[in-house]
Amino acid sequence: MEFITLGRTNLLVSRSALGTRRLEQVSPSCTLSILDAAYQSGINFYEVYLQSLGCASSIGTFLSDKRKNCVLSVSSQIQENQNVTQLVENVLELLSLDYIDIFSIKAENEFYDQNDEVYKTLKFLKDSGKIHFIGFHTHTLSLAEKALDSDIYDVIQYPLNILSSDEEIEFVSCCQKKDIGFMARMPFNAGKIDNVPLAFGFLRQFESVIPVYSAGNLDEVQKLVYFEMNPPVADERFMEDIVSLKKNC
Repeated sequence: MEFITLGRTNLLVSRSALGTRRLEQVSPSCTLSILDAAYQSGINFYEVYLQSLGCASSIGTFLSDKRKNCVLSVSSQIQENQNVTQLVENVLELLSLDYIDIFSIKAENEFYDQNDEVYKTLKFLKDSGKIHFIGFHTHTLSLAEKALDSDIYDVIQYPLNILSSDEEIEFVSCCQKKDIGFMARMPFNAGKIDNVPLAFGFLRQFESVIPVYSAGNLDEVQKLVYFEMNPPVADERFMEDIVSLKKNC
């Protein structure tokens, strides 16, 4: 398993992160089996989306004796007038944690700058050790660009896959130049891309990018680990297949 540093956070993370969103669809025992299989294979980076946290107790159980060896990213939408401090405290309680490595604001219509109360609260929680780094999670490029330009977010989560535009790919380069961690959402473009080796190999070309792969069963974890250990080679045939896939989607 390869590891890289996630931008200026200096967190050493596996080249792929495991998203937990689909784990709420399976039993607690199956959830633990999936998480443990990923962990035993070397994956140490786990991403939790708060709005789909039906498996919180299982994740907490999994982390109970592995916390020092794992990096946890939590992202959440912030509702109007929501108590952000209480939100973070609730997450810590749900997962039985003392701190969250990365807490990301998920936004599609609003940008939270350094003068916004939401950001100020997260900064306070960072200073107090409840969270270690602040991230920004969006599917809107203009907001992602604002987050990058603001220089107040340590990590940006944004969709990246074979079907991404040249502008989006250039954005990844800009993040790397500014040493901002980049987590790639939607590596299969919500199911539009079904060629796993091609999708994996495409993202593997970006040395600073951490794709977030969701798994709902052990077979999907095993496939992810296989391609981690045997990454597709981006040769001429590989690039031709990417061009063909783009044309057909």
